[in-house]
Amino acid sequence: AGVRVGPATEAHLAAQIIGLVAPAGIGPAAVNLRFLQRHGIATPVAVATVALVQIFQFVVTVALLLVVAVVTGSTGRLGSPSEGMLWAIGITVAAVALVFAVAPVRRWLLRRVRPTLDQAWPRVTWLLANPGRLTVGVGGVLLMTIAYVAAFGLALAAFGHSLPVTQLVLTYLLSSSAGAVVPTPGGIGPVEAALTGGLSIAGIPT
Repeated sequence: AGVRVGPATEAHLAAQIIGLVAPAGIGPAAVNLRFLQRHGIATPVAVATVALVQIFQFVVTVALLLVVAVVTGSTGRLGSPSEGMLWAIGITVAAVALVFAVAPVRRWLLRRVRPTLDQAWPRVTWLLANPGRLTVGVGGVLLMTIAYVAAFGLALAAFGHSLPVTQLVLTYLLSSSAGAVVPTPGGIGPVEAALTGGLSIAGIPT
């Protein structure tokens, strides 16, 4: 099954707008799910597709970070995260561990997550058996990530500053990923703080 580029673009824009008032990842995923359903795609397939997009985004982000780190041989001045960033990561990890330590909450989360995993797994195996389609999916997420990094670099250039491409990629991916851990609507607040800190660490004036 497939959808046309025009309606898909409209759905993506709508998802980004919804993302400004809903927790990051939840609102856009709901819009994309409804969009696929309205185009006649079966609910299990639509759910699996939306889940795979989230998985692809995570995998591509981690892969890009590893590739850039290997190519450059280091993470530059980003190798020393700020004390505030370390505290934020530590608190987040502790909160997740605490949630999973509570048996009723853990069972509730597993009940919520397991159906999606059960639906997504057949799609994953199908994609692995079709390398061409897997390449298209990963390539689409890669292009989207590159576009976000490019927009970030152009916004920085508008203020008369620039960073080497590798350091720009590291700054954006590390900072936006760390900021997105806090589930605020659209990631507003934590993401900006993380990106500001990342630019400061990279040598951009406060």
